[in-house]
Amino acid sequence: MPGWQPFYPFDFLPLSDLVIEAYVLFPGGWLRPYTWEKASDHHGAVATLHPALRVDWSEPFHVVADGQRRFVITESGRMFSIPVGAKEGSPLERVRTDEPVRALISDPATGRSFAFTANTVFEVGETIAPRPHKLGSLDARTGDDVIATAARCARVIRAFPLPTVPPPRERTSY
Repeated sequence: MPGWQPFYPFDFLPLSDLVIEAYVLFPGGWLRPYTWEKASDHHGAVATLHPALRVDWSEPFHVVADGQRRFVITESGRMFSIPVGAKEGSPLERVRTDEPVRALISDPATGRSFAFTANTVFEVGETIAPRPHKLGSLDARTGDDVIATAARCARVIRAFPLPTVPPPRERTSY
């Protein structure tokens, strides 16, 4: 097929107005992180290539941050942690949850993300502390359903205490 290009699942993680992390999943089970930082002279950006990490999946995913840690949630609901200081070929660490993650809501104002399973909600971070919820189905098929589900999830998130100090937005080391 002329002009056909393979699709590589990817996600972007904005850290500030000047810094973005990108994660690209390549065939053969390699997740490659990149960092782009806007040059101070406003002429382009400086890209940093980080060590490729081994994964055992090939599906779309999302990346969220908790301070210096990065978490990957796959479309099927599996959750992984990217080890800080990972070397080339390091595997992601599986984060155990009782059920697959069905919805993920991020709050850019506080830098926090919340994962919803069929029966629980937890803040994505170093410690996973699930709380029960009674939201019912989190499956959304239309745009209106997605908005309604997000609104229901937001009401649950409001019960979590606000952080006393916002988390750092820029990663100091990979």
